[in-house]
Amino acid sequence: AFPVKDPQGHVMRIVGVAEDITKSRELQEHFLRAQRMEAIGTLAGGIAHDLNNILSPVLMAPLLLKDSVQSEHDLELLDLIEQGARRGSNILKQLLTFSRGTGGERISVQMRHLLKEMVSMVRETFPRNITAKVQVESDLKPVTGDPTQLHQVVMNLCVNARDAMLDGGQLSLSARNEVLGAEQVADHFPAKPGEFVVVSVMDTGSGIAPEIMGRVFEPFFTTKPPSKGTGLGLSTVLGIVRSHGGFVTVASLPESGTTFRIFLPASPAGTSPVPAADGDVLPRGRGETILVVDDEESILISMRSLLERHGYSVLTESEGSEAFATYTENRGLVRAVVTDVMMPGMGGLNLVRALKAFEPKLRIIASSGLTDQANHDNLKAAGVDAIVDKPCAPQAVLEALRRVLALAP
Repeated sequence: AFPVKDPQGHVMRIVGVAEDITKSRELQEHFLRAQRMEAIGTLAGGIAHDLNNILSPVLMAPLLLKDSVQSEHDLELLDLIEQGARRGSNILKQLLTFSRGTGGERISVQMRHLLKEMVSMVRETFPRNITAKVQVESDLKPVTGDPTQLHQVVMNLCVNARDAMLDGGQLSLSARNEVLGAEQVADHFPAKPGEFVVVSVMDTGSGIAPEIMGRVFEPFFTTKPPSKGTGLGLSTVLGIVRSHGGFVTVASLPESGTTFRIFLPASPAGTSPVPAADGDVLPRGRGETILVVDDEESILISMRSLLERHGYSVLTESEGSEAFATYTENRGLVRAVVTDVMMPGMGGLNLVRALKAFEPKLRIIASSGLTDQANHDNLKAAGVDAIVDKPCAPQAVLEALRRVLALAP
């Protein structure tokens, strides 16, 4: 601002310029939040390999020990160990989902069915003083995504709503079609203009205070007591939705409830989910020889025990070049290879390429703690027949072996 004077030098008026910097402030805050989340995501990805290697043998050990344990008390302890390992595995997967947008096979998903199933579950499991309803457009378009992850998104939001309504209230789920232009998605990378399915989760609970609204999606940030939450629920929601090409918005006022809106790109109807295999009976081998490659001795020991107990013969190596030499010496004997991806020396990806060049028909399973789509795509392009995410659950390893051996000539 500056004064305007008359010929005698008296101030006649003040002239000023005002600029609205609200948008630039919002963009700056958005950028800083993105930087913080990227840093935590990088940290999560960096520690994933070591943590997954630690948890893999812990997940396998209870199954291997149960047959030799007679005491009910000891069996309960094994169950506790297994439950703890699975809980740690789930927390790690949530971190990786946030940081990398991990996911399984993408298929056509109708959110109408998912929301109706969720409301049924809420009515059966949530406190009776919480009522639930669902409203979905009759012509709701499908989305392309991982149904398990999309279920997790809605579940996390419903659980947060429940925790915000300690004295009861109403939980409302809805879904509608909406077309968004370039301006509406400009601040929501990687979303692109087009048709979206908008899923809303609304509660009448305590709401979110304005001073913490900008932090609700940060990993480990939580207003709940330590025993009630990890602070990963909303960061996982954000990671999953972003990996599906969408974005999340939130509107809330203290004591006036909260509404989360999930924007997912709509897609044409596609394939239907494949029914899951019966998980009660672990598949057995028929004496086939399997070469297992991993730089962690604890994983080699537990994997050998698992496979031998379920009807396989096992060879083990701890490094890629040694594994290649062992395979060439036993070419007519080894039916499949199970290899880690991140190893010193010749890594798993180079080992796969070398083995496939030497024997194109060899069946290979990769086990990896880095479950992002780019890593999976590289492994499949190299010729991997199946991928088992670490920490390796016994069921997953045995199922993968059964599938790939069925493909072998």
